[in-house]
Amino acid sequence: MNNKKKNIIITTIVIILILWSGWCYYYYTTLNNNFDTTKIGSDWEKNTWDTSQDQTLSKEEKLAQLKRRMNFKSIIRKWDFYSIKNMKETALQYYINAYKRLKNDHIIEKKIWDTYFEMKEFNKAYQFYSKIPSWEADEKLKDKIFKSLLYTGNKNMRDEYNKIKAPEKLKEYYDKILVCYTWIKNCLIEIKSYTWSNDKINTIKSNILNFEKIEHSDSNSKYAILAWDFMKNKDFLASALIWQETLTKRPNYTSVLKLVWFARYELWDYKKSNEYLQKYYQIEPKDFTVTYVLGIINFYLENYISSNLYFNAAVLNWYTPKTELQKRLAYNYYIIGDKKNMLKVFRYILDEADTTQEDYSVALYTAIEEKEYWKAMLWANKWIKRFPESDMIYAFRWWLYSLRWEEAKALNDLNLAVRMNKRNAVALYNLWLISYKKWYYDEAMKYFNNTVEADKNWTFWDKAEQNIIDIKKEQEKLINSWSQINSTHN
Repeated sequence: MNNKKKNIIITTIVIILILWSGWCYYYYTTLNNNFDTTKIGSDWEKNTWDTSQDQTLSKEEKLAQLKRRMNFKSIIRKWDFYSIKNMKETALQYYINAYKRLKNDHIIEKKIWDTYFEMKEFNKAYQFYSKIPSWEADEKLKDKIFKSLLYTGNKNMRDEYNKIKAPEKLKEYYDKILVCYTWIKNCLIEIKSYTWSNDKINTIKSNILNFEKIEHSDSNSKYAILAWDFMKNKDFLASALIWQETLTKRPNYTSVLKLVWFARYELWDYKKSNEYLQKYYQIEPKDFTVTYVLGIINFYLENYISSNLYFNAAVLNWYTPKTELQKRLAYNYYIIGDKKNMLKVFRYILDEADTTQEDYSVALYTAIEEKEYWKAMLWANKWIKRFPESDMIYAFRWWLYSLRWEEAKALNDLNLAVRMNKRNAVALYNLWLISYKKWYYDEAMKYFNNTVEADKNWTFWDKAEQNIIDIKKEQEKLINSWSQINSTHN
């Protein structure tokens, strides 16, 4: 294969890898620690503003800040996209980059702090939340400040708690929760002795008192109800601590085992979550929902082989939704490098009713990577039949035709993709490369500008300006060389 074709195909591989990454993130709510968030935190700390110098911005300063933010709106939109997709670490990286250019921008600062909270980096979250001027934090934000403080396990928690200015009822509620972090009996005494009008506390108190009226009631069940009330308020650590203490008195309390794993899971404490769910699973081995969840937890613990053992067991026991399970199974095979089994799973995925075009794109890429060209072409044609109005399949199938040296069919597919969708960035990008390699610079410039326009906040935007400069330079070189030839002949 000549270098020209290699360059085109390598570029396409990069594009498909981007699509593959998006697919992976769609089905996993966290990244797989692809970069060091500790380093991000340290980089961010160097640029953190000093609250002692904080003051209300003038109208002129606010206008200037708005203009700067508009200049970096593509970066900010990327953060919003990643945040929606639960790709929090990537979102954090983008926003820290934006913050380096937008010093003292409170909007960006707050979003970075929120991202740390969502990533369960509670120490960093509290460190940064505590820097927010009190008048700029609404009640929802104050609630996060309290939670991030409580989840840190700070030795001076009470002193830190007293420093936070917040609405009276909110502070009153967390004052009771602080007691509940010590011992169940202390928690019950504190809740039952409450006589004021906080709705959250009174609801918990009412549930406890109503349960105590039941004859021969089990005290462990009362503790479980107390923890469940905290769970409903999303106070996961309070719930977990109460349930864990309950289990010291009644180790095989299946209902509590099934709940405490979830509280720990919500705190991203996958090790403890796995520990409690394993205990439950030993008692209830036919709970196949738990089989599936153990597969997910072991994925986050990076025990991919164990994860697949659970996923396969769930498949054999007809767990639903089946397609999502199969996708997780396929991704685990991808991580451990078992592409053959990954392709076997895709044989089933592509026949499911809820299969998506993203599933086809990943299956095609993997088949081509494994040189299973006949299988890739079979799936490509299946994709066209399943999604006849899809333009993306033609942007993919050209690759297969080019590997088979059927250049006319390959080019036809790219042009068809663009006719169906003038904003198909993959097709436009490859048409640009083909034109560029053939020295058709006017045509190349047209395709490249269309690529940037179709994809300005995504794959190509960051390098667009430099690529345009390169095209113009090559165009000038070509014109100069023709001029020299003409002058020589003359």
